[in-house]
Amino acid sequence: MSLHPLTGTNALVFALGLGLVLAGAHLLLHSSQLRRRGRHTWGTVTDATPAGSQVTFQIPDGATVTVASRYRLAPGRAVPLYYAPEQPADFAIDSPLYRWGPYFLLALGLGIIPLAWLL
Repeated sequence: MSLHPLTGTNALVFALGLGLVLAGAHLLLHSSQLRRRGRHTWGTVTDATPAGSQVTFQIPDGATVTVASRYRLAPGRAVPLYYAPEQPADFAIDSPLYRWGPYFLLALGLGIIPLAWLL
């Protein structure tokens, strides 16, 4: 069995797998830093739009922060979230997707990359 060059479909499959690995690694790095260095609090969904939701939460100095979430959530719902104390707009809703999504992308990408040589 000889290795063949990555051309055509093989190159696209490899690029897809590599893109998923890089996206998963980026999200994993961001989420782990935010969970480790950030603050955990609860926010309230104040508005829902087709593009996502508005979430409002309070920081320790009493200021109210409103941020846009990609999740479509029901108004009035309480949601757990992490935020960066130095920049509260840098936040993430604490959900199973947030915790496990990066691992899923990494695994999927690592599973797809070998297909570039098997096709």
